[in-house]
Amino acid sequence: MAVVEAAIIGHTVLLGEKFRLGKKTESQALIVTVVLKSIIYELFVGLFTFLEHIVEGSTLLRELCTGRRGRSSCIAWPVSAG
Repeated sequence: MAVVEAAIIGHTVLLGEKFRLGKKTESQALIVTVVLKSIIYELFVGLFTFLEHIVEGSTLLRELCTGRRGRSSCIAWPVSAG
């Protein structure tokens, strides 16, 4: 599983380079460029990780609702009336 996660992070960084994230900081001092690009890429990878967990959660919920995980009923979420 860790190899898959590393591959996803690698592809995310490549996407960030394709979208030219952090290009504006390259004219500044090297330490500023490194710190700002690290922050930008960490946020970018964090966003993709968050989206990955949302997809995993929706897949698990779908499996629970269809009975593939041993339960035959779907989770009922409370809805407020106002």
